[in-house]
Amino acid sequence: MPPIDTGAVKALKKTISNQKQTIVTLQERISGLTDEVMLLQHDLKDFKKNVAADINELYDLSAAE
Repeated sequence: MPPIDTGAVKALKKTISNQKQTIVTLQERISGLTDEVMLLQHDLKDFKKNVAADINELYDLSAAE
């Protein structure tokens, strides 16, 4: 069995540690973006509903004249 290069092992352990931290950061960011998308979908639904109500009101006013 060839000798183990402790310097390479330490470098790999450091790389793995950095990658773990990067993954945690990305997971937190994805979670935040998911929440933002849900809020935007809700806001868009409300906006469409309000626009439809406004159009109906304008149509009713123009039909009454």
